[in-house]
Amino acid sequence: MLVHFRPRGQAGRDLSRRRNGGSARRGRARLRPQRAPRRQPHPPPGQRHECPRLGNRDPRFLAHGRMLPGVTRDLPVTGAAARPLLPAEQPMKRCLITAGPTREHFDPVRYLSNGSSGKMGYALAAEALRLGWEVDLVTGPVSLRPPSGAIVHRVTSALEMREACLQVFPHCQLLIMAAAVADYRPAERLDTKSAKSDGPLQLQLIPNPDILAQLATGRLPGQILVGFAAETDQVEAKARAKLTRKGLDWIVANDVSSPELGMEADRNAITMLSRTGKALSFGPADKADVAAFILGTLDRSPRVPAHHPAGAP
Repeated sequence: MLVHFRPRGQAGRDLSRRRNGGSARRGRARLRPQRAPRRQPHPPPGQRHECPRLGNRDPRFLAHGRMLPGVTRDLPVTGAAARPLLPAEQPMKRCLITAGPTREHFDPVRYLSNGSSGKMGYALAAEALRLGWEVDLVTGPVSLRPPSGAIVHRVTSALEMREACLQVFPHCQLLIMAAAVADYRPAERLDTKSAKSDGPLQLQLIPNPDILAQLATGRLPGQILVGFAAETDQVEAKARAKLTRKGLDWIVANDVSSPELGMEADRNAITMLSRTGKALSFGPADKADVAAFILGTLDRSPRVPAHHPAGAP
């Protein structure tokens, strides 16, 4: 809004006469709306204007908030536009969180799975959103309602979870792998339900790919990887070995031998181990409070250059 002041006295009357064809009108101030800046002309046929983007926002979005044509919110783009800018000194803006179990079917009805409820991963997603982060939630089959504002990717098997993570993680600065991914899957899946027999059921199992180790090997500078280790004995020792073997920055160890903590429970007790030697314990507490502790610890920790596990390219 522009404010135009009219001078008073003889000078003002003379100026008014010149502007109004010789007749002076009395007044102190006049308010006029500011003219909008000139818009860019429509591009010639066969050409298009490149709309500037804001900072390092998601490359799928233009500066004015609209998405690129043909791009949906849950699918990343490919090519030069998908190249992320993730220097280590940037504040964390977008994170990938996995949650829940995976199901490995051996026929259309039966499957192998575990007791993960997804509560810890969903609590982490809700806390990250509360802190203002953009959240991609890759979730296995659970009965929970996703937190409002998260970009939800629903998967069933470990192979589906791997594909979703490989697509999303290049656009994120943080990965928290809270999902309980099945270690094995049936070598063969039947097209119809297998009939019950009096004899034993024999299944040949083959190992699932290590999603976390694969993401750690292909990580970009500045990306932080956090894993989970749910153990029933020698919890910290096994978690520390997993941290080193997979080339992670942090690992969250929790003892799932107690029915009151971990897995399907509403409470948890954890120890966060860093690759620099830190060990921070928290709980027992509600999983929402545990999520706040985890993300607060990550937010306060200095970000260091990424490294690869021994023997990785």
